[in-house]
Amino acid sequence: STWCDSKNKCGGCGGMWCKARCVFSASNAADVCGTAYSTSVAPVDDWCTLSGSNCAGCKGTWCAGDKAFMHDSVNSLAPVVSTSSTPA
Repeated sequence: STWCDSKNKCGGCGGMWCKARCVFSASNAADVCGTAYSTSVAPVDDWCTLSGSNCAGCKGTWCAGDKAFMHDSVNSLAPVVSTSSTPA
């Protein structure tokens, strides 16, 4: 854990506060994290969201890193869009 590793300090360090989530269903199986149904994302405090291995045990897809979810509020989730480019 670092000084920037908190919601209140992350922005001051140039970051964006995100939380990895466990997703159970999406409109596009090739992009589960980017097209997750809002009703199929495990709550932040759910056992399935505590780790990637827990999520796998719940038969979900672990969405972390560029595929994490940005919190604007507890009830509002928006996928974080990666700004890095990858060769096609």
